[in-house]
Amino acid sequence: MPITQAVKKDTKAAIMDAAEIVMAEHGIDGASIRAIVAKAGANTAAIHYHFNSREGLIEAMIRRRGKSVSLRRLEMIREFDQTGAAPAPIDVVNLLVDPMIELLEQQGEAGRRFLRFLVRIQFDRRSQSHGTALHILKEREHHPEIRIRLSDMIGQACPEVSDTELEQRLTMTIDTMLQSFANAEFMSTEWETDEQHGELLHYTANLKTFLAAGLAAPAAK
Repeated sequence: MPITQAVKKDTKAAIMDAAEIVMAEHGIDGASIRAIVAKAGANTAAIHYHFNSREGLIEAMIRRRGKSVSLRRLEMIREFDQTGAAPAPIDVVNLLVDPMIELLEQQGEAGRRFLRFLVRIQFDRRSQSHGTALHILKEREHHPEIRIRLSDMIGQACPEVSDTELEQRLTMTIDTMLQSFANAEFMSTEWETDEQHGELLHYTANLKTFLAAGLAAPAAK
């Protein structure tokens, strides 16, 4: 009996959901295909059918939710550019943080699962698969010019800081943002009440202030 398109889609999504959980827990290389398909209720052949390879699976996982974040960030950049305002460090921070917050608010546990997966990618820098994953994150087909524009905005906001140091600060800012959200206590809740949502917004405001201060700091001696 042929597999319906709906079943195909569910199996593909289930594998990506399972991989986000298993990779976040055991690492990018430590997560075995067997453990992923077992959690997804699928089989090893389904990996090859839907993704061709482990690298293809990682790529699909990043693009599934990363595309919406990139599109939102690009939209915000265009809106900011239309104002004609000179960028400040907080503007860069808003562009980094707000699309991620929107993802978390809109997708609930699915968004938090994706965030934990991204953090693991950032943590496993010596992983065999890290190079592939990081390349997709930085140079994904979904608007790679975003990183260039963010770097340009930081350069305008902090003209006394060298390009090399500014690029390092942008990476530090992204790493700190992801780690901070992933480790926050409220990440285990559904944010269903006004009090829970208020906690999220207060934490976000505090994080933004911290990140903007780091970007605006004097050049290293």
